[in-house]
This record gives sequence, structure tokens and C-alpha cells, in this order.
Amino acid sequence: TSITVSIPTTGFTSASISVAAQNACGFGTARSLTLSALPATPSAITGSNSVCPSATGLVYSTPAVSGVSYTWTVPTGASITAGQGTNSIEVTWGSVAGSVTVKAKNACGTNNTAKTLAVSLASCRLGEELAEETAVETAMSLDLLVYPNPTVGNATVVFGSEVEGKYTINVLNALGQVVYSKTASSTTGENTHAIDISELSSGLYFINLMEDSGMRSLRLVKK
Repeated sequence: TSITVSIPTTGFTSASISVAAQNACGFGTARSLTLSALPATPSAITGSNSVCPSATGLVYSTPAVSGVSYTWTVPTGASITAGQGTNSIEVTWGSVAGSVTVKAKNACGTNNTAKTLAVSLASCRLGEELAEETAVETAMSLDLLVYPNPTVGNATVVFGSEVEGKYTINVLNALGQVVYSKTASSTTGENTHAIDISELSSGLYFINLMEDSGMRSLRLVKK
């Protein structure tokens, strides 16, 4: 009425044990018990490892395994807005760095070894805050203006020149790399120059206007 069973330490996923009673007339109806191994530790977590404070709609996922559910945890201040129990979650971040972790669970139990992804906090601010700072800089930029700011791609640089001459406008990304450059002629008084950064990624850019009299700079936010 009892047996001792050894389960393989590797390669075992599921099986069943069956027992039937027997007498001189034959076998009775068998009864079966399904055995399942604890699920393996999730293999990886995909998602951003550097986020802005209060960022929303962040997606973290791990490869799905049949018959397995997933328990996720996020740092204090962050919250899981969708997907708990599945292999993919959506997160609203808080104001501190931390780790996203996931554990696998099946009918046999929970594998307590978690997969972890460390997430750092990026030095970024909301577009509205950047726009406010840019507006302040514009007022102090010695007759240099760019609009609209923020922009989805096209913007116009307006500047004043005391004499006719040549000018160069460079647009630099946050790494200091020139992503746009144009040289043209200026006239005395107000000048305008159209730029197109629609093919560039969203983020913060720097506009440098260079003339013989010196250089002036502004920040531009690309949505």
C-alpha cells in the first residue's frame, strides 16, 4: 500500500504514478497522481534598465513557459499596473532606483530563486520642465529664439545679426555629437533658419549658432 520513489534531479518535468488493486479475479480500477517538478528559474527579463522618474507604461517580460505563472516585484514607489501573474507586466516607476524581479510558479509550487534586473534612475526630466528651462534661457540668449519648443521635428531658429556675414547652425545630441549642421548667409537685422530633426530620436538637443562675433546656444526638446 506504499512505495518509495526517487525523482531524477535533472531533466524531470512531469509524470504520473498509478496504482491498482489486484486479487484472484484481476485488477481493479487504477488511480493516478500527477507529479510536476518546480518550474525552472525564469531565463531572462527584458525591459529598460535605465528609466526616468515617474515614467509610465514601462514593459518588462520574461519568456513564457506552458503551465507556469509568474510573480513580479518592483521597487518601493513603483507599481505594477497590469500583467501580474503573467510573463509580461506594465510598470509605473517611482523616484528611486531598484530591481525588477520575477519568480516562476506551477502546480507543484514556487521556485524561490528569482531572476533580477537592476534598474537605474536616469537624469531626465519631464518635457514640460525642460520647456520651462528653455524658455528662461531663450529670454537670456542675446536675441536667439527657437520655436516651437518642444517640437515634433520642424523648428525655426530666429536670431539677430549686426552685420551681413556667414553663420553656422549645429544641432548636438546629449552626447555632444553633431546631428545637424548648416552654413548660410545672414543679413543685418532679423534672420530665420528652418531645421528638420524629425528623423532624430526624442530627447534633449542643443542648438549652437556660430558667427564671427561669437557663439550663442539654446536647448531644444524633441518630442
